[in-house]
Amino acid sequence: MSACSGAAAAAARRPLVSGIAGQVSVSGPRRTMASTAAATTKSKANANTKTSPLNPSDSHPHPHPAFTHAQSLLATANALAPHQQLATIRAFRHGQANFALPEFRTLGLRHFITRRRPRLVQFAEQRHVFSDFFPKHEDQINVEVHVAATAAAPDASADGQGHSDLVRIELGADVRPTQMMEPLKVCLQPYHEEVKKYTFVLVDGDMARPDWEMRSEQVLWMVKDIPLSAATATAPLPLPTTSAAVAAPGNSIGTLVVPYVPPHPTRGTGAHRILAFAFEQSDSTDIPATLPRGISLWELIQAHKLTPRGIHVWKAQWDASVSKVFTEVLNVKEPVFVTRPKIGRKGVDGLIENRYEGI
Repeated sequence: MSACSGAAAAAARRPLVSGIAGQVSVSGPRRTMASTAAATTKSKANANTKTSPLNPSDSHPHPHPAFTHAQSLLATANALAPHQQLATIRAFRHGQANFALPEFRTLGLRHFITRRRPRLVQFAEQRHVFSDFFPKHEDQINVEVHVAATAAAPDASADGQGHSDLVRIELGADVRPTQMMEPLKVCLQPYHEEVKKYTFVLVDGDMARPDWEMRSEQVLWMVKDIPLSAATATAPLPLPTTSAAVAAPGNSIGTLVVPYVPPHPTRGTGAHRILAFAFEQSDSTDIPATLPRGISLWELIQAHKLTPRGIHVWKAQWDASVSKVFTEVLNVKEPVFVTRPKIGRKGVDGLIENRYEGI
């Protein structure tokens, strides 16, 4: 082989390098590999300098359809009404609702109407509350009653509003009179923005009258002129219970009409219905400063144009503490019934029969 042919063969086997100082060009397979590496390095540098593609201003001019759909869903979620936003619903469910805001009032009223009110109406119908005291109505405020945690009832549940010293009485619970010797704590939660006045009444619906040997309602506690709105309602309400509480200014709201007396179902009369009512007052409502405990609730509603707005019902039966209520609070001899007295109350639908032996 000649020298020229040998040089040509060697040149064919090695890549060609040509150029002047500072400029080198590579031909052959190595040129392809070098170009790929340079392109990869450049793309990584560009990726590090760009902002997140989640920013619409920096997104690709032709984004993927799935990304466009996700963006539209996010925009829709941000455009929801305040009471439909996840943060509002989460705060309401965890007991952090601020009823001064309209979104929480909407959620509270909706929850009350769809969840609690149907159960209240059903239970009141089963216990003949509407036929005994006033016609059927639609509650609009939530009524809760609490006892001290040291005297927690078996059918009571822990207060979910941050008051560890209170226990809520559940609807229809069987509560011993011993647990209600101290004044009950009442929570009234309306859902309207404006301030309205209410009257709270605690009633024993089946108190036996020794002179008649019949059952009739008895007012255990009454407070009138309670100013309430969704924003101002506190839990529990500082309602006056005795004349001493009324004499201490600034410590209570409302005007005391009938001082608190613990529920005291008489011996031999079975279970009594204990009822807590909230009545909305009208502009013409003028309840006297004092009223007898034996006043008919239906006559009270008609005479003073009260509108039932809330109710809570539970049961109580005689125990040893009832004797102390008669002798130390009421200063009367405790009546004892061998046979259960008849129900002679004149309710909304007239004279009713004895049909509550099993409550």
